[in-house]
Amino acid sequence: MRFFSVVVSGFFCLVLTLQAQAQNPLWTIYNTGNSGLPDNNVKCISFDSQQQAWIGTDNGLAKFDGTTWTIFNVGNSGLPDNNVRSIAIDSLDHIWVGTFVGGLARFDGITWTVWNTGNSGIPNDFVRAVAFDTSAGVAWVGTSSGLARFDGTTWTIWNDQNSALLSNNVSTIVVSPDNRKFFATINGGLYEYNDTAFTVFTISNSGIPDNSAVKVALDSFNNRWYASPASGIMLRYDLNFWGGYNTLNSGIATDAITDVFIDSQQVVYMGSIQLGLIRFQQPVTWLNWNMSNSPLPDNYIQCVSKKNNHVLYAGMQIGGLVVIDEIPNGIVTNEPESVQVFPNPAQTNSPVFLNRFFFKARVRVLDVHGKVCQEEHVNGNSFLLSSELKTGTYVLELLTTEGAVLHQKIVVVSTN
Repeated sequence: MRFFSVVVSGFFCLVLTLQAQAQNPLWTIYNTGNSGLPDNNVKCISFDSQQQAWIGTDNGLAKFDGTTWTIFNVGNSGLPDNNVRSIAIDSLDHIWVGTFVGGLARFDGITWTVWNTGNSGIPNDFVRAVAFDTSAGVAWVGTSSGLARFDGTTWTIWNDQNSALLSNNVSTIVVSPDNRKFFATINGGLYEYNDTAFTVFTISNSGIPDNSAVKVALDSFNNRWYASPASGIMLRYDLNFWGGYNTLNSGIATDAITDVFIDSQQVVYMGSIQLGLIRFQQPVTWLNWNMSNSPLPDNYIQCVSKKNNHVLYAGMQIGGLVVIDEIPNGIVTNEPESVQVFPNPAQTNSPVFLNRFFFKARVRVLDVHGKVCQEEHVNGNSFLLSSELKTGTYVLELLTTEGAVLHQKIVVVSTN
């Protein structure tokens, strides 16, 4: 397998400053001095069906509805440990909380249920990740002693003694709509599991640049975005090839990424260790919020999530919680029309997918000099990228039957 690293020229690699944004976001900072946030070290964030934020800190769990803070800790609830490391919310709006030394807790709004090494088959009380199977009632739990499947009664454990795992320190898990499990470890590679067999990706067998990832997120095409603590974003396309973004081939601000979140419009948000928040509007528009160009009070971002598709929440190591409303007046600034392209980078002689359906549209692929390198009609949301294209950066131009002309830049990787 190959890890494709494409160097994009400065002309196409657009790194935006805060002042160059299309909108003027509204910033709100919450900390222990001005709000009910129980601790300024914010580890994780998730949203329930009512769009209430559940925030894990070093000093308990907080629920925030935008106005009122409700705090859960060891002293006033069934939470087994105040150091919260992961939060997941199931289809019944039950809150699952992974802790540092207290195991796994579930809160149904009234009752707390706790699973630990003393009362269950969970392999370790340090719970780093929780995700849910498409089968009702099944949770997947990542711990520092292996991967666990819990169906409400039985725990099934995979570790380096009974499976293909090369490391027991499972840092992140996500389940795709077709019920595949994708997870990563610290120093043991990245994994896919289809309920029958594991597929293992490491530096030695796949060419990925890092055997560790701290978060994995799925985009709408089931591509996997892995946040590496040392190598930027490792990207596994569902067409079975690797790509990625780092400081050598893109406008990403740093290679030390702590979290990745993808919204419904395929905008990618990343936290970093030293350089704040990163926003990526595919394919080439990068924005970096940090202490020098924004109200951000802390450059160490530990977690990122989003509600209502325009309000971004980010947890900091010592700065508390930042909430960024990217469209505070509810009005989206008019911008030149574009079309989203996936995957990007794309391989020649492979299908390219568009983010919407088109009826008898004309598509052209132009090189950086405006020369037409490929032209055809598309009826639907995909077309085949020509095998004659060479590796490089192109502009995809799409003319609709309504007369609209849409543009998007696309990075092409030749397989010849």
